[in-house]
Amino acid sequence: MNYTYDGDGKRVQKSNGKLYWYGMGGDPLDETDAQGNTNNSSFNEYIFFGGKRIARRDYQNNVDYYFADHLGTARVVTNSSGALLDDSDFYPSAANAPSPLRPATTTNSPAKNATAKAGWTTSRRDIWAAVSGGS
Repeated sequence: MNYTYDGDGKRVQKSNGKLYWYGMGGDPLDETDAQGNTNNSSFNEYIFFGGKRIARRDYQNNVDYYFADHLGTARVVTNSSGALLDDSDFYPSAANAPSPLRPATTTNSPAKNATAKAGWTTSRRDIWAAVSGGS
């Protein structure tokens, strides 16, 4: 995937033709196809409040709500009925923790996969536990 950026460093287009439309605050408010259409699956409209993204509306007027943590990371996403769409938790290493809504993520690193298959670990927490004698 390739991206095109404007003079201010904002992403304005994906190589698949998706365009990004920005508001006065500098956040992307809309995503459209290359022709700017708002009536197909390429369209998304983002709603911000207090400088934070709180919702997204698609071309069929379905609304998803974002609930962020204290750092501004969207941790929970629900639809307009309140049904849970995503519930993200993170390990201190910034990796996604497994969730009933999302299977555990795997790494693309052959070395890390081999290490995990051998039953070894390379996380900072586990290395610190091995060095310090703690758990």
